[in-house]
Amino acid sequence: MSERFRDRLVTARSFTDEVLVHCPRCSGRAVLAAHASSPCRLVCSECGHTADFAPTVVSWPGNQGRSELCDPFDLGLRLHLQVPCCGEVLWAFNHAHVDFLESYVDASLRERYLPEPPAPPAYRMTMAAKLPAWIKRAKNRDHVLRALARLRAR
Repeated sequence: MSERFRDRLVTARSFTDEVLVHCPRCSGRAVLAAHASSPCRLVCSECGHTADFAPTVVSWPGNQGRSELCDPFDLGLRLHLQVPCCGEVLWAFNHAHVDFLESYVDASLRERYLPEPPAPPAYRMTMAAKLPAWIKRAKNRDHVLRALARLRAR
């Protein structure tokens, strides 16, 4: 178990440059790359499928009536990294996101970083602050860490 986690104003947007999704053609693992100056580009490493999309506002993945969680750009692409855990769905955008979640869950002391002067409103609700209570609970730590290991293996 890690001793300490320090929240350094990491937001969900920090993990959306490359999002692992299911390819709409073969359902294999594809990368949805989003950069501020260009459209989102989907590249499937299994079938070679590529596509460009106009990104919209980044949002938390939701199912919007679908059975699985989808990408943060509301393109309807299923997230590749999602597993059932503690009666919920544990998901991540990419492996860097898995690393972040693992460092948070594994820590016995979780500190919130409060900069001087105070941070702009966009950074007050960091990724760690927005995590659901079931991930933060000590009684779920082992279950969540095992689920994160399954995500990492994908």
